[in-house]
Amino acid sequence: MIVEADINNYDDITKLGLQYDADFLKHYDLSLFHNDYRKIYTYLVDNKVVGICIIENTIDESNLLLIYVDKDYRNKHIATDLIKYYFGDLDYKIKRVLLEVSINNKSAIALYYKLGFQHINTRKRYYKDGSDAMIMERTINYE
Repeated sequence: MIVEADINNYDDITKLGLQYDADFLKHYDLSLFHNDYRKIYTYLVDNKVVGICIIENTIDESNLLLIYVDKDYRNKHIATDLIKYYFGDLDYKIKRVLLEVSINNKSAIALYYKLGFQHINTRKRYYKDGSDAMIMERTINYE
């Protein structure tokens, strides 16, 4: 089940975030995600958060800031389901979705291409490990 996160999910969201990024809490102040511009979608299994998708909207575009799936729940289409849910929840003013992904994250890149994203730019040595970031975009049509 996918739902928008609330304060009751923050401990589980933090735990999942820390699986991937030791600085998760430095990058994402969860208290800021209760507004119309920032959202956290959670994928729940037996009331446990096993996937999160964090987004931020501006006037006419949306940024997919991160998507994490618990290591024990990978390869079960959770990331795909979260992104599709996110697309379905977009405001009609949003014309495009942007994201950054490490050039080394081949499985994520394949997923984003499958979901209609295109590579539009590269940020050289963007990540701590020196790897490049692909900037990807998906145009949104409401027809």
